[in-house]
Amino acid sequence: MTNKLPVFVTLGEGFRCLGQNWRRILPYMGALAIVLITVAAAGFLLGVGAVLVGKISHSATHSPWSMFFYALVLWLVYCAFDIPVSNSIQRLAVQGEEARFGFGYGREEWMSIWAMLRLLGSFLGIAVPLLFLMVLLGNGVERKVLPILVLLSLFPLSLIMCRLLVVLPAAANGISLSLWDSIKITQGNSWRLFGLFILPAILFGIAGQLVKFLMGDGVLGIFLFMLISMLSGIYRAVVFALAFKHLRHDPEVSLSDPGADALPDPAI
Repeated sequence: MTNKLPVFVTLGEGFRCLGQNWRRILPYMGALAIVLITVAAAGFLLGVGAVLVGKISHSATHSPWSMFFYALVLWLVYCAFDIPVSNSIQRLAVQGEEARFGFGYGREEWMSIWAMLRLLGSFLGIAVPLLFLMVLLGNGVERKVLPILVLLSLFPLSLIMCRLLVVLPAAANGISLSLWDSIKITQGNSWRLFGLFILPAILFGIAGQLVKFLMGDGVLGIFLFMLISMLSGIYRAVVFALAFKHLRHDPEVSLSDPGADALPDPAI
């Protein structure tokens, strides 16, 4: 019988993991936030400075090439700093205190980049045909019906992608999990994984909107909103790591990487 993922137990374990390890996580997340803010601010100031000195026009700072270059810089910074921290947190959730933690780059980080590229390819491979189908179905349909068709197409896409996302915590823990393995170990848990993805987004989204309502658009309000957004990403990474930790021992599934069975038994 396929393992049934305990959604609310896993969500609770996620909060407990963060609560028990916040002293270890906080310094790295603070350093990561400083790096990202510095890069974003530098890009903004360079663009403003270039306009002020008249070297380039304002439209040039928003050209496709300049936006692509800026996005590339942000992606490189993300790969250099965010991936090691995210992987560290996911290893902490799966392996406990013995997990390797920090900004260091190892085999797991390169595996994570490859896993992300595979996920991107899968997303495009599913989303583009769905979008094309919606366009065909939308011909001759009233405009107010088209958004409903688009939303309906998002459900199967979301269910499939949530099942594929477990390749990320697997890679973070040094497990080479194929996309097909990901589909196998998540069999029968599509809606549970979707719940693990959407419930934290709703919870932290409500918290963020509440902060904006109470604090306004001041510096403190913006800071708290950014903090909640960062916590949302951390928590979701922990939750999916715990989901992988639970599902990988499905007796009906044989993974292509036997190293998955060497990880600690799930505590949930």
